[in-house]
Amino acid sequence: MPIPVLIPALTLTRAHEARLRPIQTPGMQAHLAMTNFWRATFLLLMFGNLFFFAWSQGYFGRLDDGREPQRVSRQLDPEKLQLTSLTAAEAAARLTPPPVVMACRQIKELTPEEARLVLARAQTETSLAELKFGSQTLEGEAASGAHWDHIPAWPDKAAADRKMQESRQLGITDAALMRDETTGRFAISLGVFSTPEAAATRLQDLTKHGVRTAIISPRTRAPAKALLTVRGPKPVLDEHLPDLLNTLNLGGKPGEDCPIP
Repeated sequence: MPIPVLIPALTLTRAHEARLRPIQTPGMQAHLAMTNFWRATFLLLMFGNLFFFAWSQGYFGRLDDGREPQRVSRQLDPEKLQLTSLTAAEAAARLTPPPVVMACRQIKELTPEEARLVLARAQTETSLAELKFGSQTLEGEAASGAHWDHIPAWPDKAAADRKMQESRQLGITDAALMRDETTGRFAISLGVFSTPEAAATRLQDLTKHGVRTAIISPRTRAPAKALLTVRGPKPVLDEHLPDLLNTLNLGGKPGEDCPIP
């Protein structure tokens, strides 16, 4: 049978190989490790020298060989650059600033005193130097059949108060102090009547009491109003006029665009 013969033969072969394998001592192992180290160092130095030689010969490209680095080429994107030539007229047109758009704005429902405040503030604000301000006083409509007995306006409230005191001393107890919105002065009202006869009768009675300065005038239905007009460059007007009105607590006043002369 082949089995008893093959097993001893295989056993003899492995034993033979074990006897033939050289015995490595610790000194031999150290020598072998040192040999491998120097072999690896030699190969590393050799490949390093080859790489340096290839780089120095320009195999990897140079910065001074007339070619731009790829990084700069990507930044400039030269294939998208286009050179155009402009005529003298086209160049002048591009250098000429665009025309300034002018605008006009009117603010309504202001009292004459409010309009004066706006005009005074506009003269002191440098940001409003390019705007032109104008004000127009609109008198109130006269009421039909209304006749007003009054002492004409005094320049200030102190003078009007003194006249009121004199009127009371003369027995005039129904006098009232009123501020004239048009002029800012103070008048003393002595009565409003529907007919001129009634007003004249009242004036005669006042004269008997010693009032010498009373007169009869038509009574207005509403106090006078002022119309504020502002003209100038539209960007400046749109930016600074609302700020000016808000500063004076006039931001809620109605306004509208007006024709530019």
